[in-house]
Amino acid sequence: MLVGYTKIGINISVTSAKSNKALDYNYKITFQDLTQLFKIKTVIGILLFVVCSGIATSTLANWSVFYLNLKLNNKGMAILLYLIAGLGALPGAVMGGSLGDSYFKLGRIKGRVIISMVGVVCGAAFLLSFYLSPFILFGLAGFFLAFFSTGNQFAIFSDVTTPKLRGTVNSMSGVMTNYYN
Repeated sequence: MLVGYTKIGINISVTSAKSNKALDYNYKITFQDLTQLFKIKTVIGILLFVVCSGIATSTLANWSVFYLNLKLNNKGMAILLYLIAGLGALPGAVMGGSLGDSYFKLGRIKGRVIISMVGVVCGAAFLLSFYLSPFILFGLAGFFLAFFSTGNQFAIFSDVTTPKLRGTVNSMSGVMTNYYN
């Protein structure tokens, strides 16, 4: 999949509202773009975070279904509860990213980090509560809050990369996230 994506990739040309210049968002992953990206330390940190969180997420997902199965003694119900609880992830990523953007626009750059850290800590507490007593609202709230960091990690790419490289780094992160999950 990764090799096929680097060959095909997507090129999108968008006209900038500020300068009426066409911006070329190249979503194709090339070696030249990768060398430019890895010169930016923030991008390296974020991509490393995506790899580590992908490995941790897939491991914890398997463990949690196994644990819920032991607790409920019903594998189908355990999978269903975990899938329903996981529905909180997408709105959490969207809300986390928009809260981070609002802090960034107000000039509070550390707001992205604070939102992410509070979300992860509170989300982990709710998820632990969900595993102790499989109450679906604990699971939804846990995934919602824990994914605040995901929304912000993609928003940080926009802050630290040039428009030319933004598409490449987003495609790298997307491929890595899908590969590990």
